[in-house]
Amino acid sequence: MKRIALLWLLFLTSAPLMADETGLGPDHWVRQHIQGSIRPGATLQQVKENMRGYFYNSDFDGTGVSARSYDTFLQQQRARERAMRIGRLLALDLDGDGVITRVEIETISRLGVASRMAQLSPDQRQDATNRQLLNIATEIDRWLKYDRNGDGRITLDEVMAAAEDELNAAEAARAKSDRRSQEQRRAQLVAELVPLALDTDGDGVVSLVEYDAAVEAVFREYDDDGDGVISTAEAQAHKNYAAMVRKETLQAIETQKKEKELRERVAGCALPSVPADAKLILFGTDIGTGISTVSLGGDDELIEVADIVVEPGAEPLALVLTSRAAMIWRISGATDRLVRVIVASDKGAYAGGPVRAGVIGLPGNKLSFAGRTDCAPAFYRPDDQDGAGAALAALLGRPIDLVRSAGRTGTLRLPSGANDVDARLQGALAPPPHDPAAELFDAVRHEFPSSLIVINPDEVVSPVTAARYPVLPLEAGIAQLVDEGAVTVTTYYRLGQPGKPETSRRLAGVLRVSRQIRIPAGLSIDRVFVLESGVPMPEANVGKHCIRTQDGRTLANERNCR
Repeated sequence: MKRIALLWLLFLTSAPLMADETGLGPDHWVRQHIQGSIRPGATLQQVKENMRGYFYNSDFDGTGVSARSYDTFLQQQRARERAMRIGRLLALDLDGDGVITRVEIETISRLGVASRMAQLSPDQRQDATNRQLLNIATEIDRWLKYDRNGDGRITLDEVMAAAEDELNAAEAARAKSDRRSQEQRRAQLVAELVPLALDTDGDGVVSLVEYDAAVEAVFREYDDDGDGVISTAEAQAHKNYAAMVRKETLQAIETQKKEKELRERVAGCALPSVPADAKLILFGTDIGTGISTVSLGGDDELIEVADIVVEPGAEPLALVLTSRAAMIWRISGATDRLVRVIVASDKGAYAGGPVRAGVIGLPGNKLSFAGRTDCAPAFYRPDDQDGAGAALAALLGRPIDLVRSAGRTGTLRLPSGANDVDARLQGALAPPPHDPAAELFDAVRHEFPSSLIVINPDEVVSPVTAARYPVLPLEAGIAQLVDEGAVTVTTYYRLGQPGKPETSRRLAGVLRVSRQIRIPAGLSIDRVFVLESGVPMPEANVGKHCIRTQDGRTLANERNCR
């Protein structure tokens, strides 16, 4: 069966495309519209007859389909929209004399008010009366703006002029909000008309003969045995093929959409150039396997840790590292191969500000950080690799040699791309020696297998300030406060996956607070903090956690106190 898979894109998309937009040839429109006619027993003549409806709907004067047909169609569409606007105004002309008076507008407005008032209770009506009278005056003024000569009457000429003004304003608004060119918008409007690309003799007109020939050529692609009839087997083969390509094409459409979004996001971002002789590697990830003991740009954001080991080799390397999480990358190995490392993150220190990201193991002169979170946007799914690579290549002005991604990154080896998420990262913080603090601390590894990683803030190169957390993140912070005697856990709850005891861990639910504290960063489950008498509110951001006093008064997030 003679198939061109890409052409199926045209009938699968919600908005048909014109030939000059796709570059797919003059028959793509026919393939898009012939689908309903390809069924068992359909003959060539029957398919032609079915398809001629499209031709006759495009040939407005019986001379064939031409640019004039397109103009006529667009004029007709505009006339219909104008007529709707005229009708809306003329609905105010109660006596049908072609003139809309102030009295008629007021009468219509009062009828609307009466209808609304009838739905109110007596008490509500009394309260609403003054507001409704004001609405009537506003409504009269709204309609009388079309009275161009100010005589208190809207004539038919003024109605026509008002409708045209509204139509022009609506078109201007659409053009402003639509990034497509005028030609592209026009092509979209006439997409259901027979395309002028089917004009094979170049006279500017698509004749019925030319149209029938295009339909027959597409029909022959489905009629494998050439007998002029679509058999059951041919129809089924066509259906199966359509289903397969539909899935592939929808994936391609989604990829193109994401690529377009990425291009728009990185527009205007300035990233450093990368030497032409360096192998450029783009890596994207969602999260790391460890949590940093150091914050970046403030103590309320969770900072994760991942390791990169540069493998030996002679070829110079340039890396672009992106992450959805705020991340510290520890880079080791053959770091002399690295000529440039660009770091980006979806987490920013503040709106429009620098990214929360840092690097250990490289000097600052080899590092560059994206100035905004939407520069070199993060990705981690394999399906997003092509789009992310294309967007970054456009931004850097050179191709990406290797694109890799991972949902979670532990120890990543480059350029091979081997990613070990099971091995524990080096430098883990020792837990408290005794329960309950030790048990709470251990809960961290259920989310991050490497638990907390001790980071020296002086070793971190970052566009934002690196500083030790005053209170450790996650459950480790709860464990620290318990160990220091600042809080006592009065209620625990157990979390885990059914049937998987290894995932079970006990977490603090309600905590009694004996002195002012800072709530640990990154607690994903809301907790209840009960302040003893005289204890002030926790420092900084309390998030969505319930804060209440020992005598039962709620100080923050009452909804989460239940």
